[in-house]
Amino acid sequence: MFPVNPLDPSVLNRLMNSPKSIRYRLPHLHDRAKQDLAAGDSLAHQRTLLEIARVEREIDRQDALLQKALQAESTSA
Repeated sequence: MFPVNPLDPSVLNRLMNSPKSIRYRLPHLHDRAKQDLAAGDSLAHQRTLLEIARVEREIDRQDALLQKALQAESTSA
């Protein structure tokens, strides 16, 4: 058997919370909200909507940071 080296938690955190992975989650969350609603589970639907709102806020935050960095780069060049 090959030994399994666990990922460093900081590396795993960066992989799971990278801008690309967060944007990838959004369509899946919308699908899950539709499934929750179709199943009649209003509590799960509300939780999914809260998660969608959290992901959208994080995307907006990352976009604002990127825009700020691009503006700083363009003014310094």
